[in-house]
Formats: sequence, structure tokens, C-alpha cells
Amino acid sequence: MSKIGAFLIHPRDRVDMEKYNWLAHLAPMSLLKWCCKHKKPSVVSHVKYKDTEIYLVGVFGFPADLTRQAVLRGAEFAIEKLGAHVIGLGALTACVTAGGKWLLDKLPSDVVITNGNSLTAAMTVEGAQEAAALKGWNLNSDTTIAILGATGSVGTGVSNLLAEELVKPKLLLVGRSLRKLDALESKLKTKNPQAEIETSANVADVRKADLVIVLTSGPNVLLEAKHLGYETVVYDITQPSNISPEILKKRHDLLVIDGALVTTPELDWGFDLRLPNETSFACLAETIFLAEDGDDYKDLDFTGSVKTETARAMAYAAGMHGFAHAPLTSFRRAVVKQPKGQIYLINEKYLTKMNLLL
Repeated sequence: MSKIGAFLIHPRDRVDMEKYNWLAHLAPMSLLKWCCKHKKPSVVSHVKYKDTEIYLVGVFGFPADLTRQAVLRGAEFAIEKLGAHVIGLGALTACVTAGGKWLLDKLPSDVVITNGNSLTAAMTVEGAQEAAALKGWNLNSDTTIAILGATGSVGTGVSNLLAEELVKPKLLLVGRSLRKLDALESKLKTKNPQAEIETSANVADVRKADLVIVLTSGPNVLLEAKHLGYETVVYDITQPSNISPEILKKRHDLLVIDGALVTTPELDWGFDLRLPNETSFACLAETIFLAEDGDDYKDLDFTGSVKTETARAMAYAAGMHGFAHAPLTSFRRAVVKQPKGQIYLINEKYLTKMNLLL
């Protein structure tokens, strides 16, 4: 049996459309939206990884307009035309299909569906610890960690992993439903009675936190400068991002980390995902593992909310394949800490010194 996986992506903004078709820069947004509505799924790129063929399949719909029916058509195209036996859900294709669960009874039962959130959760915990280390913070006791989107698919997994792996974490769980937040708090306290946990349905409360992990799944900017305390570190996994690069022009004290990215040595997607070279989203890497080693994980569920055992299995798979959390970046600029404690953001054209004296 051929090993074939497909990863569904959609345009996050007009920049993505321009990378797909250079003529898009000539069109008004209304015309681009009309084109997306009527365009069929298609192959955007294709790579070979070991014994596996991986296709990037474009599902055309901007974040606010993406529908589950469009995602279903993309998955059906990948299965019927490409022969895919693993379907990975990128960006908001997971959100609009309830983390992939909506697709389960609509696709062949032998097709594996993954929202990619298991490896995303594992990499988020690892990356957040690396980001905190830049400031010399100890997440075990003296740092308040806000989890924005705590009751979502990734948020549930990250919250559980932090409660299990840290000795005495200080967690601020932020979400839309206080009922769900209270249920999650109770579960985490059972796992770790030493954990200090608060819940809130108000995004403004993240101002109390030292480290903010952004795990929301909406099409718009959610987190603004007014929501963040002085010298806060933000670890943002969202695609499209729920925090704007413009925030650093207003707040030089902030450090925003591009979250849940993994190194993928010698793997070139042949399409600009707006990531550093040889780097992929964790959810995309998870699709690769399942297509290559699917039989090893056939008893695990990769839809809905993240289960800690699945997250750890995917973290182990990443290590076995030589994939690791990517070097820290901030809006695609390398994050470098100097011996005296200053943090710099560096890209090919300029260097920005962050106003962080550690």
C-alpha cells in the first residue's frame, strides 16, 4: 500500500493568495472572496518524505468565510484523486470541523483524520518553557501562565500537560465558557493538588500573567497591547495569528514568540508557508508521522481535544524522526539572547534590540 498523506490549508489573508497566484495582487478583496467560493480544491505542493508522499491541498476560503463543506470537499479530493489515507487539518480547517470529529462519519473508515493538535500541544509546552528560560523564569512555581483558549482542543491538552509536568504551576485558564473552565480546573486540581489555578472568561485578565500562551482559533486579532502586562512573553500558535506584529511598535517591552513550529531537516515544501527554511507547523509534521508510521498509532484518536498520551506519543515520534522544536522566532525574526541579557530580534535586513534587561 502506498503511503500518502494530505494536509489541508487555506489562505489566511491576501498575501497567501498572492503566493498561490501572483495575479491576486491586482484583484480587490471582494473578487478574491468570490474566486475562493467557486474554486475547487487543488494541489498546492508535493514532497517526498522517506517512503511517503505528502500533498499540500488548498481549500479555498478566507478565515471568516471558510466552511466545513469546503473542508469536506478538500478531504474527498485528497482521498479520491490523490489516494491519501491520512488527512491533516491545517489552520482553521480543524476549527470549523470540530477538531476533525465532524468529518469522521463522512469519510471512509480506513482514512485517518488528524487535527495535528497532539504534537502542537507537546511542542507548545516545550516552546513555552524555552521562551520563559530567556527571562530566567521557573515555570514550576514563580511564573503565572495564562492559557488563552484553555478549553479548546489544544488548550485542554496544554493545560493537562502543564499540570502533570510542573511541580506547582500557577495557571490562569481563560476561555468563553465558565462552566467548561470550572470543569477543567477541577480535573487539573485532581491531577496536581499543588497547582494554583484561576479561571476567567475575560481576555483582559491575562494582564496578570507573565507568560501568555495563545491557543484561540478565530479569524481575527484578539490580543492587544492593552491586555498585556509589562515585559510579558507571548507564545502564539494561532494561524492566522490572533496577535498583530504592530503590537511591537507600541510595546517594546513585549516578546512575542511564533509558536508550535518544528524543524524538518532537508524538507522543502516548494511553497512559501511564510516560515523559516526547513521549518513546518507542528500539525503538518504530525500528518507526516501518521502517513509514514500510521500502524504504530492506530489505537490513538487524533480528533477533538488533545489527550496527553497522544501528545506524548507524537513528541516521541518527532524525536525519532529527528524533528524538534524550531529555534525561537518572533514574527519570523530570530530571537537571540546576548551574554549581558539583552534579547535581539534579527532578520536579514535589520536588527531590533528589545527593551528587555534581564
